Amino acid sequence: MKIIRFISMPIIILLISACAPVQTYEGKELSPEQVAHIKSSQWDHLLDSTVIQEVDGKALGFGVTQATVLPGEHRIKFRVNSSAGPVSYSAYITLSMHAEAGHTYKLDGKIYGGEHLFAWITDETTNKIVAGKKPGADVSSYAYSSYKDTSLTKLGEYNYDKRISIYQEIDTLSRKLWKSSTREILNSSPTRTFQENQVLELIDLDGDNKPEQFAYRSKGSTGDDTKDFGFIYDLNNDDKIDYMVFYQGTGLSDDEEGTFKFTVTFYHWIDTNYDGIIDTWVYPDVDLNGNGKIDGGIYAWLYDSDSDGRIDAGEYLGEDILKTISEENNVFKIKRIVGEESGEMIQELSNKMLTDINAIY
Repeated sequence: MKIIRFISMPIIILLISACAPVQTYEGKELSPEQVAHIKSSQWDHLLDSTVIQEVDGKALGFGVTQATVLPGEHRIKFRVNSSAGPVSYSAYITLSMHAEAGHTYKLDGKIYGGEHLFAWITDETTNKIVAGKKPGADVSSYAYSSYKDTSLTKLGEYNYDKRISIYQEIDTLSRKLWKSSTREILNSSPTRTFQENQVLELIDLDGDNKPEQFAYRSKGSTGDDTKDFGFIYDLNNDDKIDYMVFYQGTGLSDDEEGTFKFTVTFYHWIDTNYDGIIDTWVYPDVDLNGNGKIDGGIYAWLYDSDSDGRIDAGEYLGEDILKTISEENNVFKIKRIVGEESGEMIQELSNKMLTDINAIY
């Protein structure tokens, strides 16, 4: 079971539409008293919902919310969609059940903290759960997987030869931090780096009295709705930030289930020699084949290898790919879902932000 995370968007609601029940058995349509009825939760609980995908291994189509089955044993595969503020999750689950003629069965689900999936089927005729598990009274314990469970100490200082594993580890840590329900502002300062968001905040997310998150917000706002945020790390323990993870946005990517999949992506900006200047930039939204979807597991890396303030090398890196990014007319162009863009575009911004953060860290 894999849980997918994405920013909630109005288009998702369009995927779930009212429809007539899909008949899953062969032959003529039987009377309601002769079959069992399966239905999704259809956004009953704010943005928690389910969508029927398959019955007994047979795909039912797109956005199915009702189906009829013959009495007996069945395997129901359905998708659980769950919202946590501006962030949503989805996952697929298959449950086995025994269906009774004339009964109605409702599919329900909830994902907590982006990691803990609960899914269950309720016989609405008897009001009993016939498959799966419903969350219990201790549900709050699932809301946040502690950042302290994974230590940065095993990473040590930045190592070029281990850059991929370091990237993966810090990206995972950042996504865990993003789930935190703890939020204490430790320091703030005015800034002119962003025209609209002119206040920088450093935020403690795990209760250790050290900032793990930064956020640029507008004056007078709480900062909860800003998109100019990210996570910060001090890999060499010199009390200066040398690794930044900055929210990039969302993009459509390939989903082996054959449905929409929105992927949340983060830039990674690294000061590899600890001189206070970013010299490595990682782009997460690579689209090498130009189909408008993110190529999962492939990232564009740009380098200022001699620290002269100019990008001088680039490559696409992934599990099965190592491809040089060539310099054209003194710039390195990256194939992204928004089109081909110069990698130098965020060089100045990344260093302004690092300077802002280290000034009040």
